[in-house]
Amino acid sequence: MANVILHYKIRSRTTGLYSTGGKPPSWSKNGKTWTNTGGLMSHFNYLKEYTHNKNAIETYRIPSDWEIITIEIRAYEAAGVPVAYFIRDRRPNATIIIK
Repeated sequence: MANVILHYKIRSRTTGLYSTGGKPPSWSKNGKTWTNTGGLMSHFNYLKEYTHNKNAIETYRIPSDWEIITIEIRAYEAAGVPVAYFIRDRRPNATIIIK
């Protein structure tokens, strides 16, 4: 069974481009990928501007055309390779002693 890993991006529905993060964010074809929702929320907290009304309620000034894209990655164990072969592939002249 595969492990499922979720990553996140912010996309503008108007342009189809992805946020690169920062304040103000710039936009590109690939953008930034957040690896967890905590990091994504930190980004929104960084962007938010407070407007205190008479009830002191915070209002986010995030454009309504932004959406969160969830990227699902399924990780499978593909192959097992002995360590000696792995090292030899990277250092062909190395002497490897296996006990």
